[in-house]
Amino acid sequence: MTRFQEPYVAKHSMSLDSRGRFLSLLPSEMLESSSGFAGVGQVNLSATTQSGTVRGMHGQLPPVAEAKIVKCIRGRIFDVLLDVRRDSPTFLQWVSFELSAKNAHLLFIPKGYLHGFQTLDEDVEILYLHDGPYSPNSEFRINPLDPSINISWPNPVGLVSESDLAAPAVAEDFEGLSI
Repeated sequence: MTRFQEPYVAKHSMSLDSRGRFLSLLPSEMLESSSGFAGVGQVNLSATTQSGTVRGMHGQLPPVAEAKIVKCIRGRIFDVLLDVRRDSPTFLQWVSFELSAKNAHLLFIPKGYLHGFQTLDEDVEILYLHDGPYSPNSEFRINPLDPSINISWPNPVGLVSESDLAAPAVAEDFEGLSI
């Protein structure tokens, strides 16, 4: 198997019967050592009550940059990744995915991407698996409303944290991260 260099969505086949549903939360291809995910270093749960809320764009700087696996376990989100890898052909471009409890997709986020999302429903919960611990001194943020990255949030933007709004826009001389 080759290392995931780009975001990767694992789509599950669910077993459905009269009792409910069953699916694997972490497919084996995401756990193999060659995947780019170095193992679970931290697990987080994000709960957001209001539809339209935007969280992001967050990541960590090298040498503690991290890969993540994200799963929406309640509600729906518009999940956004911003490529900040210096030598990438998609440098400073964003890509989006709809993740929901219903579609049960898992999103693999390689090192070198900032992550954010907008809630599309009320009472949304997101499960995050990080391949390393959070390092507050290595946190890297870009304002999710930065017009230079021009994320097309699908719904009117509701709540955004003060720290996300205070995050800088992409500087003109930003050369990206070497991952």
